[in-house]
Amino acid sequence: MPRYELWDSQIQDLAWFMNNPRGCNFSDPGTGKTPVTCKWFEWLWKYKGIKGVFSGPKSLLQKNYNEFFDFTDFASHEIQVVDGTPKQRARQMANKDAKVLIMGYKRFTDDWRTLKEHHPTLKAHAIDEWHLGFKTNEAERTMELYRAMRDMPYMMPMTGSPIDGGLHTVYPLLRLVAPQYYPSYTTFINQHGIVDPTYGGVVAWRGHDKIKTLLGRHSIRRTFEDVHGDEFPFITAEPCKQFASQQKAYDEMHETGMTELDDDFLVATEGGVNALRCRQLLAHPETFGITGPNGRDAALKDHLLNHKRNGKPLIIYSAFVAEQERVTKMCQDMGITVQLLNGTVKNPNIDAEFRAGKFQVVVASPAVASVGFNWPHVDHVIFLSLDYSDTNFTQAFKRAIRGKRGTKLLVTILFYPDTVERKVCCIIDDKSRTANKVDSTYRELFLRHAIDKATHS
Repeated sequence: MPRYELWDSQIQDLAWFMNNPRGCNFSDPGTGKTPVTCKWFEWLWKYKGIKGVFSGPKSLLQKNYNEFFDFTDFASHEIQVVDGTPKQRARQMANKDAKVLIMGYKRFTDDWRTLKEHHPTLKAHAIDEWHLGFKTNEAERTMELYRAMRDMPYMMPMTGSPIDGGLHTVYPLLRLVAPQYYPSYTTFINQHGIVDPTYGGVVAWRGHDKIKTLLGRHSIRRTFEDVHGDEFPFITAEPCKQFASQQKAYDEMHETGMTELDDDFLVATEGGVNALRCRQLLAHPETFGITGPNGRDAALKDHLLNHKRNGKPLIIYSAFVAEQERVTKMCQDMGITVQLLNGTVKNPNIDAEFRAGKFQVVVASPAVASVGFNWPHVDHVIFLSLDYSDTNFTQAFKRAIRGKRGTKLLVTILFYPDTVERKVCCIIDDKSRTANKVDSTYRELFLRHAIDKATHS
């Protein structure tokens, strides 16, 4: 028997999906999307004889598998995770008893034909954290999804961030859920993109109200505030001082780096080479031969000492691997238990182990740790360096907001004043404004105000 029952709001959401074969769940993290999905698969099998596939980030495979047994009557042999060596995956996909197969995005797009051969009634597809898998129309992964869904009438894209940086990221979703609105991607860009007449490429977006209306017709959305009350964190910024050798090297490349992130091109997602070098020099100067202590480490060490004394857990986010590794070693040298989580170091048990108190600090990349994990016991999150994604920033701190909190979450940004890091915050702010224009329940971020206030206080 299931261990948990659905909330009233989740029962209402499930009923909506029963009546909408292709519909989106845009509810915020922590509002209970996955239990609804599990019950949806159970309903499809029990009443329609339809099997399903549940794709998503590989880091969430085990978590999603476990939730089926919390909320449905499926037996363990009926829920099949597809992962491992080629031989293991082949055996897993051939499991005729499986009613739902759970796998990563790549596994689905590479092997959906094989899945259909083994399971002819595979007609439903739920996609966890859609924005991480299928937001780019031209990507081969997205093209394969288009082909696969021709024979899969049931579809549930799930994400708290359907707009991830620009309006173009919503096109693949609309093509699959409601293809009648745009005959092609070119039509979409002609309607919504403002193209630079000299250099080409979209530099801004228009028609936000139309996208808002279309998404509203084909989705449900419950904000975190709807379910749990206002839980937006307290975001503060702390300026750090560059040491002399770091400052000298940074000043030499600052101007070209800032030019590449000019305000006219805020739709850029990565910046240019010089901007990247500026950011790397600030994040991990040791890779440029600048050794010794740096200002951000000094500020972080104060926070670590405080957490070592009070024993409270902490999440530290960094966008750069070298910085993540240096900070992990800093924690170890200070006698603090720590785990690193990034694109190459993944621990499927990190969620349960961190909540169980087996280690005190998680050092992670926002992109990898921004989905699925449940760390509501954390009261403090620190960002050392940011990527260009408003979605990753918001989703990352929401790992610690998974239900009604007893205390306000503190989010601290450690930054170097008068550097490219302010421009990165401007890009994040503008992307959040784009999402806010489509759906006002998405909070607009004001990171630049936080760092400007800290700079001039």
